[in-house]
Amino acid sequence: MVNQRPRIKIEDIMIARPKKRLLWLGKKPSIEDTGRGDTLCCEKWGCRFFYSDEGAVREAVDKFVDDYIEKCQRAVDDPAQEYNDVTNFNELYSLLGILPSPLGDSWGYSTTEGYTVNLDFKVDYVYPTEDEIADAFGCQILMIEPYDTNCYPDFYYREY
Repeated sequence: MVNQRPRIKIEDIMIARPKKRLLWLGKKPSIEDTGRGDTLCCEKWGCRFFYSDEGAVREAVDKFVDDYIEKCQRAVDDPAQEYNDVTNFNELYSLLGILPSPLGDSWGYSTTEGYTVNLDFKVDYVYPTEDEIADAFGCQILMIEPYDTNCYPDFYYREY
């Protein structure tokens, strides 16, 4: 079992540690509460902070990856299809139980032959002094990020 500290309010961090602010978070960063646990988590690509549980996060990430693999297989099985399937970050956010983001529909993974990758995510704890985010919060954080630099997401534009 992982030793956890009590929940930290981001407002307290900004007051107590003004020099440790993460500039890229903006003026009013927030931590979403998924109702799934007390572990502070960070989806590193979109820099989304939320409370959840390690098991729930791993399950959501595995489902996201499995859905992508299924879409890739459909693209291989039916090369004549007129469109390419896309797995975007809002699908991941939905599985994690956090709100969609404006860029969530624009960043993701395409099943286009040139972009198809072996998608995998690293879900690990980081601790203060090991990572600037954990250091700024002063506690361990469950970090979710693409595992391999070769599988970073694509930026694409879709019309609705």
